[in-house]
Amino acid sequence: MLLFRSRLSLALPIFAFLILLIVASGNVLSERSQGINSRLPSDAPSELKAFWEAWEVVSEEYVNKDQINPSELSIGAINGILDALGEPDSNYPILNSAQRDTQDLSSVWHAWDLVVENHGGVENLDVPMLNAAAIQGMLSALGNRFTYHRTKDAFEIAKDDFDSEFEGIGARVQMLNGQVIISSFVANSPAKEFGVMVGDVILAVNGEPIQGLGLDQVVLKVRGEKGTPVALLVKHADSKELETVTVVRGLIYLESVYWETLPEDVAYLRIKEFVADTGVEVHRALLAIQDSKMRGIVLDLRLNPGGLLESTVDVASEFLREGLVLYQIDSSGNRVDSMVRTSSVPSNLPMVVILNEASASGAEVLAGALRDHGRASLVGARSFGKGSVNVLRQLSDGSAIYLTSALWYTPNGDLIEGLGLMPDVPIPMDIHTPLGSSLDIQLFVARDVLQQRLVLETS
Repeated sequence: MLLFRSRLSLALPIFAFLILLIVASGNVLSERSQGINSRLPSDAPSELKAFWEAWEVVSEEYVNKDQINPSELSIGAINGILDALGEPDSNYPILNSAQRDTQDLSSVWHAWDLVVENHGGVENLDVPMLNAAAIQGMLSALGNRFTYHRTKDAFEIAKDDFDSEFEGIGARVQMLNGQVIISSFVANSPAKEFGVMVGDVILAVNGEPIQGLGLDQVVLKVRGEKGTPVALLVKHADSKELETVTVVRGLIYLESVYWETLPEDVAYLRIKEFVADTGVEVHRALLAIQDSKMRGIVLDLRLNPGGLLESTVDVASEFLREGLVLYQIDSSGNRVDSMVRTSSVPSNLPMVVILNEASASGAEVLAGALRDHGRASLVGARSFGKGSVNVLRQLSDGSAIYLTSALWYTPNGDLIEGLGLMPDVPIPMDIHTPLGSSLDIQLFVARDVLQQRLVLETS
């Protein structure tokens, strides 16, 4: 994970944090996080206010709200509470399946009263933890992998997501076997400059041990304003000795676009994610590609987990003259179209797009639009299948729920969610193969496909 948090964290089985300012989502967000204002029903326990708020959000905004089975969600919430307590159902014989199976939340309120009674009063319970357990249990019952509960710490990081600049130490970390490990650095990383190394295990931050903390909590401890120091106690991978490395936080700029020249006057353009400045970066790259007299473009969207919808549409508008980029259908059946913007003259160079299993969300939107408009052929592996609008709603306890509120479709009406995009030329390849290496067969094939297209267009 990045020590802010990478957008991979929601969309992919890979998790990365950057100690900067954000938490990611691998999903394209169409709106910022919002709080909610909900009045607790008179029969509900006051301690479960956050759970009630989460229920209200799901009932009103979830993409498949008409298919929700309240009984299943109630059972999920009750099971979440009992699992968190580590208590068997046998401790609550009165709470049989029939009593859990109601079409409202009365069974959850009843279960809570029994738990409070069993523990000699609410003061003997960890109410925030049980609220979180009930919420996650309810959300898990929806069966949607992109709808879940976020802690207060995770929300504090997530709400600043998708900026292009961050203040922090510029290091990626991941949690392995309960340890927070440095996995890589961004360009011009202060952490690398001051002596932090890949493979280092972080043991303490500013003298405070981090054992038992989650990644969100570690990120909040490490991130901070540029110019301020943070002391990291680390164990280097090649040593048993511990070392305190003091890093002065800096301003980190994440470049999301990269391009280079390939043989036969072909441009290789890679978009890593869609952040605030990605459209501007792509525009500059295309001007440079034009000045370099390139004949075609290989657009690499592999390992791109998505980002901002607005940036995705900006980028599509650099390649398309007019028409639909995508449309979305929300929980009430309303359709919203996202159209090509006509603020600039789009590139008309022949193109091939490369996808793989980690191309998600905005990457799929862009690839689908280019394919449906006949601008590009798709090469590689079926994409991830993350095609939805997700909203982040803060609850009164400071935590939040992240839920799917609408689904995306390509211009030709293909659903992305759960299906992904199948390339025109399927080329399987190990996802861990270094991109651009001599083993990158997907890139080789993409270049061949582009050359064939160039021959056809010039003949």
